[in-house]
Amino acid sequence: DIRWKNENIIQKQEGIIVGADQGFKDILTLSNKSTTPKTDVHGHSLESIIDKLSRKQKGSKAFKKAQDHRTNFVNWSINQLNFDNIKQINLEKIWNINYKSNTSRKLKHWTNTTIVDKIESRCIGEGVLLKHQNSSYRSQRCSGCGIVLKQNRKGKEYTCSKCGCIIDADFNAAL
Repeated sequence: DIRWKNENIIQKQEGIIVGADQGFKDILTLSNKSTTPKTDVHGHSLESIIDKLSRKQKGSKAFKKAQDHRTNFVNWSINQLNFDNIKQINLEKIWNINYKSNTSRKLKHWTNTTIVDKIESRCIGEGVLLKHQNSSYRSQRCSGCGIVLKQNRKGKEYTCSKCGCIIDADFNAAL
């Protein structure tokens, strides 16, 4: 086990602070309206790769190939983001997503640790500060008025019943 500390990392002093929201359909949505590509040049999306992974038997060669495909897709899509004008990313801290609950087979194969690891390594390389924030009710809170209602979020669309704000749910959570 070898560990080292890189003293040559230079943190950006100028730029904007953006919020980030991880998702199942969009890997990462930033509050500056940038998002990762939904599909690659072959037409694969994270959702289709996870769907393929959920049909494979754990421990098989096909399962390992599907896991590698998922990791490669996550890495490729996060590399497509432009970090030029960003000095800090506030990322939601997701933990215990499958703890003591019956989740779907697809959701069990969604891995936020791969996403977080790639974002961390990309931020280190770009000199961007990464700050983990509490994610309690983030996708249910209106970015306009601040009200928290679970029924306001329906799939990919967030519609606030108090102020009438209609916005993409991931973009709302990133804000």
